[in-house]
Amino acid sequence: MKRLNVIFAAVMAASLLAFSGCTISNNKSENGKDNVDIKTPFGSMKVDQGVDARDTGLPLYAGAKPYEKQKDGHNAANVNISSSFFGLKVVAAEYSTSDAPAKVHDFYQNALKSFGKVVECKGEYTGFKYDKGNADQDTPVDCSDEHGNSADEIQLKVGTRHHQRVVSVKPDGTGTRFALVYVNTRGEKESGS
Repeated sequence: MKRLNVIFAAVMAASLLAFSGCTISNNKSENGKDNVDIKTPFGSMKVDQGVDARDTGLPLYAGAKPYEKQKDGHNAANVNISSSFFGLKVVAAEYSTSDAPAKVHDFYQNALKSFGKVVECKGEYTGFKYDKGNADQDTPVDCSDEHGNSADEIQLKVGTRHHQRVVSVKPDGTGTRFALVYVNTRGEKESGS
């Protein structure tokens, strides 16, 4: 029992030391979007809701406007997580336009070509999976990750599993709703880059 108390005390002391160096700041940008910055001795995390389409490395479709979500919904985020063990940057933003999905599709098909071979997948994009244990994260993107059954939604992807851009295009009433996503990860091996 005494050994357990010593271990518990050591864990508590280490936790206090770790969190004593933790800082959290939350502020609003000029456009009223939330910005949160968390720093610890082990790494940092920054979340910014004020996203510019160019943060994804892609141009914004002419005339597109930020997609208005339901009450208290957010249409964009720029998330950076960094530590000596791994890093993750995800930039995502949703937009809408009165133009037809085919026009938006063609625009982004051409824009993505500058980054490499574009892969087209059918169905709703249900998310990026980061698999730290997968040694071959530099393989080109494909359609093997999770996609929903929505036949009218198309995903355009380019890059590798570590570094990719995704554009999701789907009909929205008489216009189009689309999302721009940029994902960049690094594992322990790449921590010096």
